[in-house]
Amino acid sequence: MGIVVYGSPSDWNDTRMTKLYTKFGDKGSTFSLGLKEVGKHHCVIHTCGELDELSALIGVMIQSFYDLADRPAFLAHWEDKLYSRRIGDFDKDIVLEFWSGIQTVLLDIGSVVTWLPKEPKLSHPYKAGIWVSIFEEMIDEIDSQCPPLTQFILPSGTPLSAQLHYLRTVVRRAERSMSQSIAELSGMYFTQSIFQCQEVQEGLQFLNRFSDFLFVLARYYNTSLQLGDQEPNRLNREQHPIR
Repeated sequence: MGIVVYGSPSDWNDTRMTKLYTKFGDKGSTFSLGLKEVGKHHCVIHTCGELDELSALIGVMIQSFYDLADRPAFLAHWEDKLYSRRIGDFDKDIVLEFWSGIQTVLLDIGSVVTWLPKEPKLSHPYKAGIWVSIFEEMIDEIDSQCPPLTQFILPSGTPLSAQLHYLRTVVRRAERSMSQSIAELSGMYFTQSIFQCQEVQEGLQFLNRFSDFLFVLARYYNTSLQLGDQEPNRLNREQHPIR
């Protein structure tokens, strides 16, 4: 798993992964930067696994943006315009650049988690906070193009919208897992400094805004294709077609 430190403690100062397999995990343990050797069931390792699953799911979903049935020309133009205004102009495909940027931040949040309960020592810029602002701007703009939300809606619609809703729930699970890891380690090591760490706070904020962004983006795709929101079926027994 790419966001967990592999190998023995003597390897941690080496930036390369010298071997894909180390055999240190054969007995159910692994290593983290903040705790050294821990069981693979430890909350920190569990959170890293949730972040890894989330990133992998994004990798699967990226391909859906190139399905012409779900991404007609007018949507592609809108996405390119919106994304480029937020993250700048790139030579590569702007949509791929956007989503791979999110995957990179998830990788960095995983690095922050592996340092718990210590403050992280990262060797590169940490951009979770910048992405929080990006998400908020995009949420406001996308939401302005959707009908007012008056009640809970069902996670469905076009195949792409359904995938975005599913991805949103995985983001929420990763957020809950990270929050739980912070709470458990704060109580275990009698310190509240973990909560005050800027990288930790921005990581939680990133996951929270990311899920909100996915929710409004799923609504936008349904709205733009004139499907609208799927509202809960609250018919009584006499009115329901299946009795």
